[in-house]
Formats: sequence, C-alpha cells, structure tokens
Amino acid sequence: MNNKEFPQEAERIRKLMVSFDAAVWKRISASETMTIEELLKDDVYPKSAEETAVWNELTSPENREALHKFIAYHGENVHDYARKLNAALVKESDRRAGAKTGGANNGPPNSGI
Repeated sequence: MNNKEFPQEAERIRKLMVSFDAAVWKRISASETMTIEELLKDDVYPKSAEETAVWNELTSPENREALHKFIAYHGENVHDYARKLNAALVKESDRRAGAKTGGANNGPPNSGI
C-alpha cells in the first residue's frame, strides 16, 4: 500500500472500528446488568454475531496492512480499552495472515519478521 492509498484505507478501517464499537454498545445497552466498568474489565473479543462479523472483516488478511498502519498512526496515546482492543486486533490479524500464507506471520507487515 502506498501513501496515497492510506487515507482511503484508513477511512475504511476507521469505519469498521466505529461499527465494531457500535455493535459492542448495542449489546451493552441491551443488557440490564452490564456496566461500563465491567466492559473495561471485560475482554475485547467479539461476543455478538454483529461484533463477530465486523471483527472478521477488520482482521481479514486483506486488511492486515491497513489495520497495522491505522493503529500505528494513532499510537499508544489511547485509553486502556482501546489499547487492549488494538492489541487483540493486531494479534488476530497476524494469526489469520499467517494461516492464509501457511506460515508464521508475527511481525508487522513488510517487516521481514
């Protein structure tokens, strides 16, 4: 992906992240017992079908490079939940990319790791 493509790719990833957040909030607001504090303590993996569909799109091998760039661009200056979510997304994206290529793929895209 060259730099001219990044803004378009970043916008696509941003929209998927917003969709994931919306699906999580939809599940939480439907719950009579879950609180924000529980969400922040809870793991970040998808629980509903809607969350899973967005998660699978975000972590697809085709989105791996754009996802890595998007998360790197936003850096570590995010709250704890976002940091945990970003780490989980990167880990799953790397796992899926490795499974697609038949090998380990633990480093950032184009890193040679």
